[in-house]
Amino acid sequence: MTSYRLDIFNVGDDPNTAPPLASSDLGKPAPDGSGVISADCTAFLAALAPGTYEATVSAVDGAGEGRSSPITFAR
Repeated sequence: MTSYRLDIFNVGDDPNTAPPLASSDLGKPAPDGSGVISADCTAFLAALAPGTYEATVSAVDGAGEGRSSPITFAR
């Protein structure tokens, strides 16, 4: 795994076929002692217009990427 990417979509868009409204390269943050990986996306998310969105995170490597299931959030 070389990096993680956060993608933001309109609610109802299919993340496998729709282009994201916004994306952020999260780099490769190290897991904490519990194995949890986190990144500060405060400024990235603050730039979104108020509304409801879906977010996915992809793990990226030389062989491709694996995408998480979308989660819905409000900004």
